[in-house]
Amino acid sequence: MVDGDYIYMRGPMPGREAELHEYTLMPMRMNRRFTKEELQGAELDNSFAFTKGISTLKMKTTDYMAKSYQRFGNKLFNYKEDPNQEKPLYDLEKEFEMITKLKELMKENEAPESQYLYYGLDRINSIEDLLEEHKTFDKKQEIVCENIKFSNHCVKEGYLAMVAIMKEEKVALLKADLEKTSEHNAVTDEHLKNWITEHIDKQDQGFIFYQLDLALRID
Repeated sequence: MVDGDYIYMRGPMPGREAELHEYTLMPMRMNRRFTKEELQGAELDNSFAFTKGISTLKMKTTDYMAKSYQRFGNKLFNYKEDPNQEKPLYDLEKEFEMITKLKELMKENEAPESQYLYYGLDRINSIEDLLEEHKTFDKKQEIVCENIKFSNHCVKEGYLAMVAIMKEEKVALLKADLEKTSEHNAVTDEHLKNWITEHIDKQDQGFIFYQLDLALRID
C-alpha cells in the first residue's frame, strides 16, 4: 500500500497458507498444464463481477512458496526520508491507517475472503488489535534470536529466512554455531553464507542462498 510518502508491506500469517485458493480460466503454469492432483476438488466459482458472468475454476493452492513469504513480516517505511527502505518505522497509527486503506482497495478489487485470512487482516479492526499483533510477532522473533547478536536487521532477517526453510536439526546446529560466534563478534552476512557452504548439501544450497539474498536485499 503506497500513500503519500509512506509505503506499507504486509506479509502473510504463519499457518494460513491452507486458506488460499487459485482462480483461473486457463489451468496452466509457466511451462506446463495443471496436474490432476492440482485439479482435485476444483469447482466452478461465480464470485467475481469482473469475469462478466463467466465462471472460473476455484481450487486449493499448492504453491509451496506461499509459506516462505511469511518471513518478511510487516514493514512500514517513509520512502521520502528513507528511499532505500533500510529503517522500518514503528508507528501504530500510521500502520493502522495504511491497513484500513489496503482493505478498502482489496474490497474495491474483489479480493476473495481467503486473502484477508491469509494476511491476518480479519483480525485487525483497531489500533489495539495491531498492538497485540506486534507483541506476538516481536515475542516470536526474540525467542528465535535469543543469544545471537546480528550486525544489522537485514542479517537478522536473513537468519530468520534460513530458519523458516531448513530442517529442525540444521536449525539447531545453525543456532548453536551462531551463538558461539556472537560471543566474540556480531553475526554478519558472510557468517551465514559460509555456514551454508560448510553445512548444507550442494544440491540444496542454491535455494537457501536465493532466499537469503532476498532477505539481505541483494539484487
